[in-house]
Amino acid sequence: MNKKAGWIFDSQIFYVFIIITLGFAFAGLMLAMQSYRTEEFEFPEGVEEDLVSRRFLRCFGDAGVINQDKFTDANLNRCYPVDKKQKYFAYQLSLDGVTNQPLKTQNWDDDRAPSARKKIFVQVKKDGQMIGGTLSVEVQS
Repeated sequence: MNKKAGWIFDSQIFYVFIIITLGFAFAGLMLAMQSYRTEEFEFPEGVEEDLVSRRFLRCFGDAGVINQDKFTDANLNRCYPVDKKQKYFAYQLSLDGVTNQPLKTQNWDDDRAPSARKKIFVQVKKDGQMIGGTLSVEVQS
């Protein structure tokens, strides 16, 4: 019986070729998984500031309606407590057209310029009536 057809499976070069091919396939799979995992957890710039800004809407009222009576420093410090020694975002809030006095978190530095500004159009409950207003949020990072 002639075994010429099966010689390639008996040679060492075949096994070396298979090991190298499987090694490249494994390395390619690991690189693909690493790049997918890295992209999965990257957030666009400004997302954290936006989430915290929206947190203030819940702090001063319900369902996107700000109650003017709740728009106080005490509520701000209750909803966003900070330690001046730690590095946190600092915020200054104002209800444009409704109140003239801005609210500031305890770590706000008047000598520094804000790094970001955002205006959110809101409804304000003032003296039992609903009026339109703008919540201006300034951020120092």
